[in-house]
Amino acid sequence: MKGVTKAMGQMNRQMNLPSLQKIMQEFERQNEKMEMVTEVMGDAIDDALEGDEEEEETEDLVNQVLDEIGIDVNQEVILSFQLLLLHACWLSD
Repeated sequence: MKGVTKAMGQMNRQMNLPSLQKIMQEFERQNEKMEMVTEVMGDAIDDALEGDEEEEETEDLVNQVLDEIGIDVNQEVILSFQLLLLHACWLSD
């Protein structure tokens, strides 16, 4: 135990406490800055990704309305394309 006490005393004499406190304060400041930047970046990413959800919701709502009034968008596109082909064939004859 006596050896441990002696070693601790030597360590205390060798350590520069004010310098160590200054390093710890700088670490705390940098850590707080990093936390704020991380929070801002997280919020920005969340805001950017929210638009995708809104776009999907809008598309789902439009499809629901079209289904309710009996319009199948895919079928309408196919029919339009077929009519366009028929018209092109008729013009070429």
